[in-house]
Amino acid sequence: MIYEMNIDMLNTKIVLVVGRKKAKKYAKKQYGVKLRLDTEGSCVEIVDEGKHDILVVLGKSRNIVGQKGLLVHEISHAVSFIMDWYNIECDEFRSYAVQYLYGEMISEIDEMHIKRIEKEMT
Repeated sequence: MIYEMNIDMLNTKIVLVVGRKKAKKYAKKQYGVKLRLDTEGSCVEIVDEGKHDILVVLGKSRNIVGQKGLLVHEISHAVSFIMDWYNIECDEFRSYAVQYLYGEMISEIDEMHIKRIEKEMT
């Protein structure tokens, strides 16, 4: 699963990718970079020609709660990248940004798991 979202106000693109192999292929195709992903979750900042993109990568998992927790963890790193890039020092910004990104991405995770469960039931 790949879910792209642009945060126009910040000129930043955040991409949620579920599956390490899929993330490696995406990074190679979109940015020409080779990712080394050894953990269940990763957050990678890519700066290229003035573009600021962030990849949030989750390994495939049947553990829905664990995957959602990992999503929050990786979103926290993404927000740190954003705050560093734009030199933002505001705890309230961090809290709202994590809340916003989680709200945007969690429905994609839920939908992915619902489709998997429905497929298993047929």
